[in-house]
Amino acid sequence: MKIRRLPFGYRMDMGKLTLHEQEAEVVRWLFEQYCEGLAYNSLVDKLNEQPIPYDEGKPWNKNMVARMLEDQRYIGEKGYPTIISVEAFDTARMIRDARKAPAKRTETEKVLRQFSGQRRTKRMEMQTLTILNALIADPALIQCPPSNQIIHAALTKELNEALSELPIDEERAKALVFQTAAAKYTAIGSGEYETQRLRHIVEQTDRMDTLDADILRSMVEAIETNQGEVISLRLKNGQVITGVNENENSTPQSHYDPCQA
Repeated sequence: MKIRRLPFGYRMDMGKLTLHEQEAEVVRWLFEQYCEGLAYNSLVDKLNEQPIPYDEGKPWNKNMVARMLEDQRYIGEKGYPTIISVEAFDTARMIRDARKAPAKRTETEKVLRQFSGQRRTKRMEMQTLTILNALIADPALIQCPPSNQIIHAALTKELNEALSELPIDEERAKALVFQTAAAKYTAIGSGEYETQRLRHIVEQTDRMDTLDADILRSMVEAIETNQGEVISLRLKNGQVITGVNENENSTPQSHYDPCQA
């Protein structure tokens, strides 16, 4: 087996370093294809289909391709004859560096992962966006916790009954007034306050073309998915808004998490 002592693309001719024309043509092809977007695996496959080996008796592999793409001697350094242009070499280097750099997650992707506990998917992002846009279009979809509404209704009914009975039991009526006020005050501190805050946010927000991480963070407590990948958003007031399947033409559904209400 012949061991390569010169870079692929060169040979010694009468003691002088010259181009190996067939190999040099492969070098030019390699840089051209890589700069057009061909990945290492595809390059290796195509190189193994042609007759010129990198090392005799060995198939082409990704290490050989990487070694060639990084070899500055191809642009004439260290006295080697030029095979490719500096522009082609620099383009290949920029592509290589970009592919090596890990893709940075956007702030929206980070928030989606934080709230869902799962890797963000395009479907998750789009359904979340659809639900939030539905709330922006109709803030009334954001509802007060039903438990608070029931308490208010019961106390108001009891107060009205006390006031309609003659003679009025002023002590009882006064006590009911204070109870009703206290219940409303307590509710404002939790579910009702959050409901009003969420409505204020959507009323001040225009329809979104892309998901806004700040809006998501200020409104949502958790993101849940079922096996059909339908998204449910648990809002900060305890309300759960469930999206719909892509094939369905209906509005998001709402209920309250009993543990949150």
